[in-house]
This record gives sequence, C-alpha cells and structure tokens, in this order.
Amino acid sequence: MNLKPGTRLAWLYLLTQGVSGFLWWVWLAVDPASRVYFVPDGLPDSFVVSFAIPDLLLFATGSLSTALAFALRKPIGSSLLWVLSGVMLYAALLCLGLQIHYGGYSVPTLMMLIATLCTLIFACTTKPTDPVFPVISFRVTDASGPWPALRKTLLQIIVFWGVFLWLLPMVIGYIERGIGISGFRSLQVLGWGVLFAASVLGLASAWAMSWHGRGTPLPTDAAPNLVIRGPYALVRNPMVIAGLMQGLGVMLILGSWLMLPYIMLGGIYWQFCVRPVEEADLRARFGDEFVEYENRVHCWVPSF
Repeated sequence: MNLKPGTRLAWLYLLTQGVSGFLWWVWLAVDPASRVYFVPDGLPDSFVVSFAIPDLLLFATGSLSTALAFALRKPIGSSLLWVLSGVMLYAALLCLGLQIHYGGYSVPTLMMLIATLCTLIFACTTKPTDPVFPVISFRVTDASGPWPALRKTLLQIIVFWGVFLWLLPMVIGYIERGIGISGFRSLQVLGWGVLFAASVLGLASAWAMSWHGRGTPLPTDAAPNLVIRGPYALVRNPMVIAGLMQGLGVMLILGSWLMLPYIMLGGIYWQFCVRPVEEADLRARFGDEFVEYENRVHCWVPSF
C-alpha cells in the first residue's frame, strides 16, 4: 500500500503544533504557578523560562513557517521540515537527558518525543508538492466469501479499539495528570451508555461491511460490493461516527478534558484527509450507483 500523509494533513499538523507552542508559553506567562509541572526535580521554576526564546523562535515559529510553505506548495517546505525535525530531535534528547539526570521530567520528555516522532514521519514521507490529500492505494479484497472478511474485520476491531480507545486515552490521562490539568467529574453511567451504543453501531457497521460487502474497513481489503444496507442505509459513514462516539464515551468515563481535542483531531483528519480519497475510489469503482447513493444518503446526518 502506498500511503502518504498528504500535504493537507502535514499543513494541519504543523499549524496545530505551532499555535500550540505559542499558546503554551502564553499559559506559562499568565499562570506562573503552572511552570512547576515542566521543571526537573531540584531546579527552580525559572528554569523553564530559559527555553522561551529558542522554543518560540525555532519550535513555534518554525512550525508555522513550515506550515505556510506546505500551504503554498513551496518546495522549500521540505528543507524547513527537516530543519524543524533536527531542532526538535535535539530538544527531545535534551529532555531525555534531563529526565535521566534529575528525574521528574517524564511528561515534558514524552510530549517532546511524540511531537518529534510525528514531525519526522512527515519529513520522511511528505513533500509540499505531494497531492493535497493522502495517497491511499485501495485494493479490493481477495476473500472468497463473508467469513474470511469477518475474521479480518474482527482482528482489526480488536487492534483499533485497543489502541485508540484504551492505550492512547491512557497516555492522554498520564499527560493530563503530569501537567496538572484537572479533569471534570467522571460521568460513568452516561459514558458507559454512550460507549455501549457506539460499539453496537460499530459492530453492526462492521458486520454489514463484511457480510454484504465481502470486505473490511481497511483500504488494503476494500469491499468489492457497494454497501448500502444496515447502518449504511441511514448514513454513509456509520463506522466513523461510531468511533467518534466511542471516544466521547471514554472521555465521559475518564473525566478527561484532553480527550476532546483528541476526538476532534480524529474527526478532522477523516473529514479532510481520508473521506475525499475514499469517496473518489468509490466513484471510480461503482460509478452512477455510488453517485445515486451519495445524493440520497448524507455523510454525517442520518437520512431516515
């Protein structure tokens, strides 16, 4: 599978990273007490201020400048992205050294390592002159019937739900506690109710994709048949809606504010980077049949 993030996703990520960098320093300036969460053990709170100039100039401004180059499709964006990656890798290794030497610096280190990894992925896989949308090669499944597709789909569900609904929310909660963000009161009953309802919708959508479409949700095993039954008769993307609702359920259960941008980023990524490519493939394979379905059934709002 030829999979690239695409210039639009790179632009969105770099823009978010740059704006977040500036907002983070605004927070530290407005609330000096918050600096304690970003200081190694045994060092004064003023330690974090020493990074203000390089962080604002190289990280925040560098991210925004690279985002602008990607938005304008300028070739210099590739060079800027590699420079930004080098700057961030140095900062990440510095954070790691501070954690090893002093301790009490695990959260900033983890945040910097994750941001560096994401930036390096874009540097290695994306150019400003790449297609605006991600390049995804769809391959129709070679499954001989619904049962192989069902088995593959079940395995995908286990992996995706485990990563996106358990592992990543645990990491988000760890970061949230580490930087002292107070969550809201956990709404266990409502959260589990939303999670259960969304999971039922997700399983019903997976069943329709596998049984009627003879395929899986992944582009490497795309369904050879157009699925317009079950939840797909009401809305074109029930599995995505189910995933976002599941994230909302986990957010309510954990009482985590940081889960909200996590859910929103997932929706933005799918809406602007995956959906256009997926629908273009469906139009190419099914022609007027999909166009008629697209005109009749909405993407997000159920059509009863």
